[in-house]
Amino acid sequence: MGENRCIAALGLAALASARSPGLQALMTVAAVRPPLTTEDVAFRLAPRLNAPGRLGAADPALELLLNRDPQRAADLAAELQRHNQERQQREREVLDEALAAVAAAEPDDGPLLVLWKEGWHPGVVGIAAGRLARELVRPVILLAADGPTATGSGRSVPGIDLHGFLLPWSGQLHRFGGHAQAVGLTAPVAELPRLRREWNAAARWPAELLQPRLTYELALAPEELDESFLSELRRLGPHGAGNPEPVLRLGPLTLAAPPRGFGRGHQLLRAQGLSGTGELGIVAWDDTPGEMLMGRPFEVLVTPRLRPFFGPKEMVLVAARPLQEGRQDVESST
Repeated sequence: MGENRCIAALGLAALASARSPGLQALMTVAAVRPPLTTEDVAFRLAPRLNAPGRLGAADPALELLLNRDPQRAADLAAELQRHNQERQQREREVLDEALAAVAAAEPDDGPLLVLWKEGWHPGVVGIAAGRLARELVRPVILLAADGPTATGSGRSVPGIDLHGFLLPWSGQLHRFGGHAQAVGLTAPVAELPRLRREWNAAARWPAELLQPRLTYELALAPEELDESFLSELRRLGPHGAGNPEPVLRLGPLTLAAPPRGFGRGHQLLRAQGLSGTGELGIVAWDDTPGEMLMGRPFEVLVTPRLRPFFGPKEMVLVAARPLQEGRQDVESST
């Protein structure tokens, strides 16, 4: 908040009007068009700029930003796109192998998930650890083993200071640093089984921190979600870690048409109020089968990012989580 929010707002405006051939080429390959949002930067532009450095050397990204030749910029942007696709593939491989290891593990292995493997790329294990921590609701440390040492990253969940927890063992690690929610470390591979046992023996975190909890700021009926309300919401941005996007509990709704899948596991839900008015397009990012919602009222938790990518006049709410009947893990944060 404060000056950071002002800087972010001015930065987004500057990016949208940037004349740099490199930035223009980057926005083209990322399919980003003004006006830009923090989501565009965090999930479309920044990953492509970061991908070369994660996989090896960041030189192509630096050259792209400094370049003044449009053709060279287009070539470099295409190279960054390839690097990002490779990064995504390597990340999926780590995730799939880590989830398989979790499925095969003993149920009493402890609340801190620590995995390592030869062949994992150290540049993507941090991203994978973050995804796993969110999905499993537990701190996760993933390390890429390379001979006698392993280098990796850890990600935590709200309420658990992972850096502070691991600090007493820092003298037994080759490298260690980070903050409450994320750490980086290098450790001897031979010591990792012992360290994992000691960490889990010491992990006496409250059980409620390791349980999924869904929170929202405001409950609304569909007819209340009009353009005037959404215009007021836009004034709260730009959003980030210190100013998170609002989450709304919206319903009751019914599906106006069968769900349509797109992308990697995404669904477009055409929903409307019980009276049959106010059709909305809702992008569901989780794995909830949309077919389960056909013919029955339901609610969703939505983040109104309001990017009309399914039509210029359609209001699309994204990052939706359909709520099943009887859910007890949903609460208001106000």
